Amino acid sequence: HIIISALGDLWELDAAGALVRAWVQDAYADRDPATSADGRWLAFTSDRDGAPQIWVMDLASGDSRPLTAETGFAGHPAWNSRADTLAYLAGDNIATGRLDLKIVNVSDRSALWLAGDLRERGTPAWTPDGTRVGIVQREQGSTRLLLYPVAAAGNPRRVTLPAEAAGPGVNELQWSGDGTALLIASAAGIRALPVLEGGLIGAEWRSLADVPAQLARWVPDRDAALFTDGAGLARAGGVSGVTRIPVPLT
Repeated sequence: HIIISALGDLWELDAAGALVRAWVQDAYADRDPATSADGRWLAFTSDRDGAPQIWVMDLASGDSRPLTAETGFAGHPAWNSRADTLAYLAGDNIATGRLDLKIVNVSDRSALWLAGDLRERGTPAWTPDGTRVGIVQREQGSTRLLLYPVAAAGNPRRVTLPAEAAGPGVNELQWSGDGTALLIASAAGIRALPVLEGGLIGAEWRSLADVPAQLARWVPDRDAALFTDGAGLARAGGVSGVTRIPVPLT
């Protein structure tokens, strides 16, 4: 199933886009849904306590609790594969200003700062082995994937991405579960790049869609991706190309 944000709330859809249930439906602005790989937890951003912060919900009970208490805002949560740690962005203003990249332990809420002075928004992405968190930034005229170690704060590994595989502004990332491919969604479209031995990103890429995409996630069989753009929700890749998924929310 798919959990999306729409109309300021969080909804679950089935694979065809039919409405299953509303997970969060309230007077607050709720967005950035991220489900853990084991299907137990839902992380999201909510301003129910004032400033936008990361919250986590137990999907079995429906109970929610705050996870961050940033002085400005927190958003763009991303789970690691063990579902015990979240990466996220924090800053003074969600739309402008410099950003910090942090991780937070779900059980005790302890946080670790990984990077600061980031200029580009975008949901962080964990490498499959859980040792690094990646985010795309523009540096010196190139688009680079910055891979920050999570054992302790340190300098990132920098990988220059092919110009055609990334777009201006926000570039969203996701590794495939088997670690052999990297998905990038941007204003250039949706690209899949091979991940080589040692975690290096290959230069060869393939296009799954050429429409500007805001967010993309691999489907389980990794031959296609779900994505959102200005027209809504769609599936890209496979033999059918781009297929629109109507969402029955107005």
